[in-house]
Amino acid sequence: MGLGHRAQRHRFRLEHTKTLMTLTFLSYLKVKERVPGPALVVVPLSCAGNWLREARKFVPHLSIAKVCGNSKEKSLSLDDNEIWFGMKDIIVTTYETVANIENYFGRMFWKAVILDEAHRAKNSASRIREALEETRSACRILLTGTPLQNSLKELHALLKFLWPDVLAKQSEMFENAIQLPELAQKAEKACINQVMVEKIRGLLALSMKRRKKEEVLSLPPKTFHDVWLPMSPLQVQWYRRILSLKNTQMSR
Repeated sequence: MGLGHRAQRHRFRLEHTKTLMTLTFLSYLKVKERVPGPALVVVPLSCAGNWLREARKFVPHLSIAKVCGNSKEKSLSLDDNEIWFGMKDIIVTTYETVANIENYFGRMFWKAVILDEAHRAKNSASRIREALEETRSACRILLTGTPLQNSLKELHALLKFLWPDVLAKQSEMFENAIQLPELAQKAEKACINQVMVEKIRGLLALSMKRRKKEEVLSLPPKTFHDVWLPMSPLQVQWYRRILSLKNTQMSR
């Protein structure tokens, strides 16, 4: 249990760092660069509350609102003139809400569209991805701990969301970089095109800010303790009964 809680705390720190870096960037855009307009943060429903709390705590000078929840909550949010006319600094919503209210998110010009847990948008043919493609913005940011889950094709789909004009016709580079053997030929090794792989690495170097655990965490060294727990008298009694029953069955 102790190790599980420790892992959860470390994961929370990484998530916390990712959120704070993004909020700091949005604060910089408004305070230093004087960039007008709202920013759209698209998150899983379970993360919406955390974004609101973190923004109100660390960047209280930025106005923030959410557009998500049940139908009544979304209607009340859109009835707010400050939200409808883009007068808030940050709008937090969910992937499902973007797909359901395209007329609001598509009509606005956002200074930034930020996707948290961005691998949710890896399927180019999904309704959510199509709705996200309709959003207009000055820049796009993807936040994810797993940019590559199953194939390079999914990685291409995420990068294409960042650079739709640049990568519109570059899918072959990702498809041909690594060719896996057929199921009937599992013994064969994957064919790796090193030239293509290096090109993909070059694209990632231009577009990705990678944060490793050792850069943001100071983990103590592992310690191991062996703790012997003797059985209680009742446990000993039942253990002997079960063992005796098992021996009886084996002797038959």
